[in-house]
Amino acid sequence: MPNTPYPLGHEIAKVQAELVMFRDECLPVFLGPHPHDTPHSITALKIEESNQLLPWYEAVTKLSESLPLPGDSLAPLNAGEFKDFMFQEAAPAYSLSDNNIRWKIGLFCDMTIALRDGLRPPCLGKVGEVTEEEFWAAISEIEKWFLTFDAMDGHLWNPLCMTLPFVADADPAFAKKALDLSTWKNAKPVFEHVINNALLHVLGSLANNHFTLIRDYLDHPCLYGNYTHLMPHYLFAVLFQKVSILRQLAAEQAPKAG
Repeated sequence: MPNTPYPLGHEIAKVQAELVMFRDECLPVFLGPHPHDTPHSITALKIEESNQLLPWYEAVTKLSESLPLPGDSLAPLNAGEFKDFMFQEAAPAYSLSDNNIRWKIGLFCDMTIALRDGLRPPCLGKVGEVTEEEFWAAISEIEKWFLTFDAMDGHLWNPLCMTLPFVADADPAFAKKALDLSTWKNAKPVFEHVINNALLHVLGSLANNHFTLIRDYLDHPCLYGNYTHLMPHYLFAVLFQKVSILRQLAAEQAPKAG
């Protein structure tokens, strides 16, 4: 990316606020006692929670302190220093406009994998690569396609986890509807496990351009399950990439010596 006059101050402040929200609101929910725990077990869990939260708080503080000021020329962040807090590294990507940075940080799979055979909405055709622009243009048809399924139709389950995250970036309100158990007919208890998995990937997607909307899911009835322990790792990986990219952009704007 060439030298750019893009005003970084607003984006840096925004990521700083996201780090604070992640620390103060998300981590206690992801790592704290389960709502259905008994009072006796909650006492023990609070001790465990405190032990789990401390290293996470330290990692968030370190990442927050790594944010640049506009014009700073800083070395790239070392992902190895944060490896315990990222289950997998995220793929860095973004675009600049006059008004903001549009984050496109990838987790788990890209759109090509998400739209492979068997997961592809018919409105996108049977074969061929789909661009982001084509996907966004077809959002209303994709959403209609989702709602043709019964909850217990296995053909719905993978798209909820792999395609819905891309829909969430374009239309967060539909993603919230799709993750609401009451939206689906014939939902059995096993479907709650599917929604827990889908939540992991949708929250990772929302962490790009709609971070504050994660707040709406922190009391979701399916938040706790087999995938909950990965949620802080996914969100932290996105935040790490945001800080890394902001450092890169700040360095590109730094005054050149001589």
